[in-house]
Amino acid sequence: MPSSQTLLIIGNGFDLQRGLKSHYKDFFAWLRDFKYPQRKDNLWEIHFLHSTFEGDGWVDIEAKIQEILINNKFSEWKSDVAYNKILIPETRYIHKVTKNSTGHIDLFDLQIKLNNLDYKWLLYELKVFENSFCEYIKEQVEGNGNHLSNAIDLLGVIAERDAVQIINFNYTNPFNHLSLRDSSRRERLKKLVCSYHNVHGTYINKDIIFGVDATAELSRNSGTRIFNKTYRKMFLKDNARVLPETVNKIKFYGHSLGEADYSYFQSIFDSYNLYGEHKHGQVTLQFYFTNGIETMEEAADRVHKLITAYGDTLDNKDKGKNLLHKLLLEGRLQIKFIDGINV
Repeated sequence: MPSSQTLLIIGNGFDLQRGLKSHYKDFFAWLRDFKYPQRKDNLWEIHFLHSTFEGDGWVDIEAKIQEILINNKFSEWKSDVAYNKILIPETRYIHKVTKNSTGHIDLFDLQIKLNNLDYKWLLYELKVFENSFCEYIKEQVEGNGNHLSNAIDLLGVIAERDAVQIINFNYTNPFNHLSLRDSSRRERLKKLVCSYHNVHGTYINKDIIFGVDATAELSRNSGTRIFNKTYRKMFLKDNARVLPETVNKIKFYGHSLGEADYSYFQSIFDSYNLYGEHKHGQVTLQFYFTNGIETMEEAADRVHKLITAYGDTLDNKDKGKNLLHKLLLEGRLQIKFIDGINV
């Protein structure tokens, strides 16, 4: 097993680049076309399929879940399908109302004050929703014969000359060399990857997590706390150490760098004393983006928000304010663009 001082953090962009349709909008289309006609009683499926989202239908599932929990209500649903009622614990219901002028059914906001029993029911419903996503990802993986070889090619571009230890925010695992029949690719993967860990479970184990970050609003509420990613991770079977002892470089690829995962990034940056110097030296951050997918402005904005948010958590607020400037002056923050692979 090779040694490595490079930590690679990957998100959904990695799976998309290797040919998997793992975008949530593709999942919603699959639900609507193949699964949903057979089941219409899951609250989260109904919500995400019949809410109006901006743009091309992209939606940050975890951000929407957090929004619902903080506001204590679901947004308005619009549907061509009339639902009689959805049972909520203690015999409370969401009822359909009459058609509006456009011919749609308007389901009113869920503004009932939820108690702890209701939150447990909502979490159960969320787990059913997560299992549907497991089914979808399994179909994607089994229907794409090139996804493993594509993963190795893409990993080679990102890793460059480094062997890497991987923290995977996706629900797939293309880094198990035992799954490769091609001996040359298997040996290449063994040289590239020292270790890997799926932080939110895998579709194979059916333990994936759609969770939210630990905000002050949710942490104060004993009911909503059970949706917290950190809380839910305690119930995963694999809770071995994720962070390597020695790291001098952290690479990011395909991750939205969204707020739902800020707690993870804060823990990682704290572990390696990002502002100062870790016992094994200073840590450099390298953010990789794909040509033609993100612009430099979009990439810089994501990185700026992440580092600024982390700076706000430092005890010394003056250090927090100049963290980004310090990293740039020291050459420890780099934004790189790579070409995608042919899938």
